[in-house]
Amino acid sequence: MIFLETLDQIDVGITVKGQIINNIRYDDDTVLIASTMEELQILTDKIQSDSSAYGFSINTRKTKYMTVCKTPPANPSLLCIGQPLQKVSKYLLANLVCWVDDT
Repeated sequence: MIFLETLDQIDVGITVKGQIINNIRYDDDTVLIASTMEELQILTDKIQSDSSAYGFSINTRKTKYMTVCKTPPANPSLLCIGQPLQKVSKYLLANLVCWVDDT
């Protein structure tokens, strides 16, 4: 419910047929989607602050990020609660594997 309230209020994400998409949720997993690293940081910060207001915290050891783009950012970095998150090149969501080859 926190994610629904938070993410529906933000006009950050990718646009598909005129609709802004900024997350995919399945079971207890959430994938945040943004057009830039800056937008992804905005989403991460908003989720963290709203979760904190309800007494919840994000487990930064389990939270990862990946970039999928034609030209990857030079030095991508994403922080949550002031801690850098690990960048990965593969992600498994509901038995669907997504991966990125940075070469």
